[in-house]
Amino acid sequence: MKFLILTVVLGLFAATLSAQEPKTTAAVMDLQAEEGVSQSVSRILSDCLRTHLVNTQKFTLVTRENMEQILKEQNFQMSGCTSNECVVQVGQLLGVRKMLAGSIGKVGATYLITLKIIDVESGKIEKAEIEKCPGDKEDALIASIKNLTEKVQISPEIQKKIEALKDESSDVRSWAARGLGEIKDKFAIPSLIKALKNDGNSDVRCDAAWALVVIGDTTSVIPALIKALKDDESSDVRSYVAYSLNVLRAKSAAPALRKALKDESPDVRGDAASALGNIDDYLAVFALIELLKDESSDVRSRAARALGNIGDQPAVFALIELLKDEIPYVRGDAASALGKLKNKHAIPALIEALKDGNSWVRYSVVKALGNIGDKSAVPALI
Repeated sequence: MKFLILTVVLGLFAATLSAQEPKTTAAVMDLQAEEGVSQSVSRILSDCLRTHLVNTQKFTLVTRENMEQILKEQNFQMSGCTSNECVVQVGQLLGVRKMLAGSIGKVGATYLITLKIIDVESGKIEKAEIEKCPGDKEDALIASIKNLTEKVQISPEIQKKIEALKDESSDVRSWAARGLGEIKDKFAIPSLIKALKNDGNSDVRCDAAWALVVIGDTTSVIPALIKALKDDESSDVRSYVAYSLNVLRAKSAAPALRKALKDESPDVRGDAASALGNIDDYLAVFALIELLKDESSDVRSRAARALGNIGDQPAVFALIELLKDEIPYVRGDAASALGKLKNKHAIPALIEALKDGNSWVRYSVVKALGNIGDKSAVPALI
């Protein structure tokens, strides 16, 4: 089942890369400074707003300098331009499709920041949002601008699904998480991370993890997945998260994945082993060698495959011993791993394994000997 999901996820990644949406041309009016707010603060936060909009990769913005130059050439005075009609006129002069305008004011110790998107062609306000920021700490104000930038760009469809993540029905919340994954909009990431962390239903948390992987913004997604791997009480979620980190080839997750090799759940241990093998984590080799003795045959098998992928020679003799495992597919995976390591010390044991009663094991042994490529094995293969 997980292989099928992996195939779907990789397909969605490919579709995302091949069908990038065109960027929208836009310009940002400086936030209007209301009573109690200085022009310098307004200007700084307006520049932060522009930066966050550029980082969304959805807009091609006219820079402040170009905006001022174009309007100067048109003899247009920006001072006092606060009405929607005036903002639309600015957008027409600049030749952009969208204008963003807003204000920043203060009530007591709380800042109130507003922002709206105006369609230049129709003159209609497409979206308007407000953000409250208690206190005047610089980091909090900048964070509020970022939140506001994200909120104002969320489409009605995405907003509906984000709200559905709070529904009393776990089935509805799961549907919402999967739907947000299918849309693949990065603005859904904070809400999905919150669902992964806090939802009381393990199926919903798994669906949130899946959605985060599909969206694929690894900068923010991987830390959330690592935290879930460490903290989630459900072994199903921890296993799914380890698998998700495997899909993302998340090297930064290696320490958490190594720790997960000792998880009480064999599913978690197995998924962690696979992930470590696929990111070539040499520091995990000795822990993976220990897993070759695990009570779970699936864990032993996946540890063997991981060691073959990493390719570190200390695993050779432990893998040779695994050729005697009671489970055929474990013996086959041990043989395949030895073939990848290409260590000649494994040849006698592999030749002996040609007598194995299982045809798949014998096939794996033949391939392994072929990979090693030593002529001493030829008589046994004839």
